[in-house]
Amino acid sequence: MKKLTTLLLVLISLQMNSQINCIPTIGDGFKPITKGIALRDSPELTSEIVMRTPSANGIWLKSTENGYFNDFVKVKVWFIGDAYKENGVNSNISYLYTYLKDDYGYDFNFQDYIKYISDNKNLEKIYNTLISDENNDWFKDWSNSEKYDVSTFNGFYDYWIYFDKEKSNYNYIFENEGKELYVNKNDLTNDVPGLLYANGQDVEFYLEKINELIDLNKNRKCEYLESKLIFCIEKYISLLSDDNAFKAIQEINTLSEYISDETNKRKLEYLKMIASYKDENFIASIKIGKELINSYDKKLINNYQVTFSREDIDMSEVYGYVISSLISENKLDEAFNLSLKSLNNQNLQFGQNIEFHSIILLQMNKKSEACELLNKEYLNGNEKARELINKYCK
Repeated sequence: MKKLTTLLLVLISLQMNSQINCIPTIGDGFKPITKGIALRDSPELTSEIVMRTPSANGIWLKSTENGYFNDFVKVKVWFIGDAYKENGVNSNISYLYTYLKDDYGYDFNFQDYIKYISDNKNLEKIYNTLISDENNDWFKDWSNSEKYDVSTFNGFYDYWIYFDKEKSNYNYIFENEGKELYVNKNDLTNDVPGLLYANGQDVEFYLEKINELIDLNKNRKCEYLESKLIFCIEKYISLLSDDNAFKAIQEINTLSEYISDETNKRKLEYLKMIASYKDENFIASIKIGKELINSYDKKLINNYQVTFSREDIDMSEVYGYVISSLISENKLDEAFNLSLKSLNNQNLQFGQNIEFHSIILLQMNKKSEACELLNKEYLNGNEKARELINKYCK
């Protein structure tokens, strides 16, 4: 069976909309579970609402103190892209603020920054600094893009600063950015986007990360995410099963106690199906695979081939493993039915679909049908079909 290639880096956020069950510490990041969550001036439900959150993908809330206050978390507001779009403000204003602070040592809060760039003389100083800095790679990269011409101050202003003030709700952004407010813990999730580890690491690397995440979970740290844990488990088990498939199954059973999300539990079953196949226990692989197919038919599983979301299961591979296992167990009728089902659904087709279906037909003494299918694929330029024709149809 061929495995799908994956991205070198993975940026994930499962958006499970679950309230936090950890103990906040300074610097922990949170998101509102939905749009319109109240941020208050004190940790009481009767206190004044200073602002309501934009969409969940438009804001990050960073904890500024440890622990809870009457079930409230004290947080600092940090708007990101979607909030700017929702309120008609140029999001590059925020990026420029970060660059000026990090790269050039500008020492002002966001509100002072807005006042500063409201004066074109100050903006011209910023522009001249950026355009004349030979070591400024990020500005050069932006400058070389086809989106705008930064060779003039006007081009810089249009791309980095300008927005239509008459049509925007800019005060919402400018006045609330950086404020420290209180939000009820039941209105938060710690499932913020996180950059996970690069592919291509070895078994020991992922096992170490798994143990680190388990420790974070045991100590109720908010930086723990089950989505990170299942990612590392998936990488670890995939590598381990290549060398010791049965140990991979044992490890899945051990690690399963730390997985609570139903989608992630099914991902473990998917991994166990593959490990069983590699251990040549085709009966076990068939059993798990059929259960996954049944769950998919009941719409309990999303197909990676449709969503391209890494938390989902590649149902084309499930079909491939089950069909191959059924052939190995000489259960040809079942194999034929599943193979036909996958052939008729583009989202369930796998790399060896034609080969497997032809083998099933040949073993069922349906040589003419098998050769007809292979010749059709031969004319489509399928090299494997040519090999099979030479082997079985001449």
